[in-house]
Amino acid sequence: MLLSCSILSPVLAVTNQFRGVNWADSRDNFQSGNIYLSGLNATDTYSSASVVADRILGQFVTKMGTNSVRMPINEPTVANYWNTYTGAIDMALTKGKVILCFWSKVHGVKPDNMTAYWAMWQKVTAKYGSNSNCYFEVYNEPSSYNKTDLNNLYYEWLTRYPSVPDGRVILDGTGLAMNVPDVGSDTRLKDCLLAVHDYSMWGFFTSEQQWKDHLKGEVGAYADRTVMTEFGSPMSPGTRDGINYGVQDYNSPPGTYFVAYLRGMTSQLREWKMGSFYWIGLRDNDWYSLTTKTGTGANINLTVTNQSGLDRIKYSWGDLPATAPVVTLTAPLNNASFTAPASLTLSAIASDADGIVSKVEFYNGTTKLGEDITIPYTFNWTNVVSGNYSITAKATDNTGLSTLSNIILVKVNVPQSPFNASAFVIPGIIQAEQYDWGGQGVAYYEANTNGNQGLANYRNDEVDIEATQDANGAYNISYALTGEWLEYTVNVTSGGIYSLDLRLASDGAGKKMHLEIGGVNISGAITVPNSAGWQTWETVTVNNINLTSGQKVIRIVFDSDYINFNWLEFKKMIPTGLKEENLASPAIFPNPFSTDGLHINKTGSFLYKITDLSGSQVVSGSAENQETIGYGLNPGVYLLFVEDVKGTFCQKIIKY
Repeated sequence: MLLSCSILSPVLAVTNQFRGVNWADSRDNFQSGNIYLSGLNATDTYSSASVVADRILGQFVTKMGTNSVRMPINEPTVANYWNTYTGAIDMALTKGKVILCFWSKVHGVKPDNMTAYWAMWQKVTAKYGSNSNCYFEVYNEPSSYNKTDLNNLYYEWLTRYPSVPDGRVILDGTGLAMNVPDVGSDTRLKDCLLAVHDYSMWGFFTSEQQWKDHLKGEVGAYADRTVMTEFGSPMSPGTRDGINYGVQDYNSPPGTYFVAYLRGMTSQLREWKMGSFYWIGLRDNDWYSLTTKTGTGANINLTVTNQSGLDRIKYSWGDLPATAPVVTLTAPLNNASFTAPASLTLSAIASDADGIVSKVEFYNGTTKLGEDITIPYTFNWTNVVSGNYSITAKATDNTGLSTLSNIILVKVNVPQSPFNASAFVIPGIIQAEQYDWGGQGVAYYEANTNGNQGLANYRNDEVDIEATQDANGAYNISYALTGEWLEYTVNVTSGGIYSLDLRLASDGAGKKMHLEIGGVNISGAITVPNSAGWQTWETVTVNNINLTSGQKVIRIVFDSDYINFNWLEFKKMIPTGLKEENLASPAIFPNPFSTDGLHINKTGSFLYKITDLSGSQVVSGSAENQETIGYGLNPGVYLLFVEDVKGTFCQKIIKY
């Protein structure tokens, strides 16, 4: 059973006592003769019209939740069909509220005979003026009148029928009922209700907010007195402007301007608590009709054509509880790393099933960083210092409901810098675990995020470091996977050809790794020995690596899974391929030397040789403690090699 609520004068602060739909003639309500609502015809009587109204309006109530219906009248209908039509009106008044609205014979045309117009209203108000459930809409879409003439017509109506309370009189805005302030601003009409209409063909906007703003512009400051007596959108497939449209889903964010329109209208109606009458509850063969009819008379059955459309209309009436928006933080990626001072673009996707997202706020923990009120929802967070951050987004809709997004964890690392503040010197040794500072993607790349599998308490990052059992160093890199890499800032004291020693362990054959500088592979593929144990270490030597002098960043790249790495060492090579070792430097003098020869002083036995710069040997021999050599050399530049059990020493010498 419907609740009835009459309007007193002055009007209520809100108009949501109306939860209605229009019942219309299948030919349209603009008729020069009688109006026959869908389900009625010229042969009906008061009794049969009452039966049809009971079936149709009863199902409006049970299947759509209405408490009001808007029914058209015109001069011929009241003059010639009244005894039948009142059967439908009387039955409607038992179901709830009824608006009787005048429709001209043609849209945009004034009545031919004002005497007949006033006689029509005299007959209607005489029968229903005292019924608190009956309302009177003086003129539907009065586009044929200017503002002054229309307001004078309305005022004359009030003076002609003073027994009807002003609070049950509804006055359309000027034009197509689109300009409410033109009427609302007339103080003679201050206690009347006002009517507004809006349709999707009047704007073609593609966002809900645009439609809300459009409606606000039509109503102005008079929302507390206004009823939306017409608004509508397709509920069945159809064609407009040569474009075929399928069934619209009004519970989803806008996909067409129809969806944006209905969602925008219903959201604004709900915010205002404004009563409304959807166009149309029933009209045969109209794709806007919210129901379709089968059967006749007492056997009429109505079927809701689009549940999502009905959901939106009921939402505007306040039936359905508002649901909170949905928000997902899409950028940056979870566990992403950046380098300070960082610039992070925060991005979110947000939607609201029954309203509009009014803003999306971005947070680091509980600290608000900023917000965005338009799609796409983004915020640029700049000058972010090093640290670990927990980022979320909070979406708030037009009803004030809000939802927090998923959490995105990001790390901002210090800028890339050497482990010991200054670059490692080459030639020299570098411990593997002393890769640069800078973090994931900057100073190292770790393929997984399962923490330090090596469990050594040495560095607080994802790189796998474990205590080593090798003789040199305390830790080693472990569990290295394909594609992972480590970077080391080095300072090459002098350019030239170097050899590289790598201390490696592995359990398995065929594994590879390589070295890069500036993205260039400088080592070629390095074969990792199968040492048959993760702490069984072997040294691999790679010769003929050309390094230029100065500071640079070396990258160790693992090209196979599961390689253990302890240290690397660069040693300067001479053209013959020999390396500088830890041999105590002998005394070599004078240099340059003449025909008196070159003196070598060195404790103990040693071997010596002199080569030209192409590597060809020109002098060689052995000695004890000291020797003088090179008497017969031609003037030029040579290389001197001195070797004992500890290694080989090389020096450039000049004969003049």
